[in-house]
Amino acid sequence: MGDIAAALNVDPSTTTRQVQHAIRAGLLAREGGHHDRRVVMLSLTSAGRDLYETLIQRQRQGLLHILDGWPDQDQEDLVRLISLFNGEIDALRAATLSARRSDRPDAPE
Repeated sequence: MGDIAAALNVDPSTTTRQVQHAIRAGLLAREGGHHDRRVVMLSLTSAGRDLYETLIQRQRQGLLHILDGWPDQDQEDLVRLISLFNGEIDALRAATLSARRSDRPDAPE
């Protein structure tokens, strides 16, 4: 749970509660690590995948609706800037996760 919390930049207790809720709702499946009991593997269930696909589709439809009247150049600029922004966020998350892992030398990778 620690890696998920770090990636989301939230408190581990929040992550644990949210994951437990998703498991009870049938959206996530939890499996213990085969080689390390501290490791927990999470995966989407079929209901979780269905919900994910529904949410992605709704998001796409909403964005298409918003951008429908925008000139092509403005849409291209938006994509370029969001891509740049997302790259910076990904780099920051990776650096933060790496720093947290180096603070815990016994933590599983």
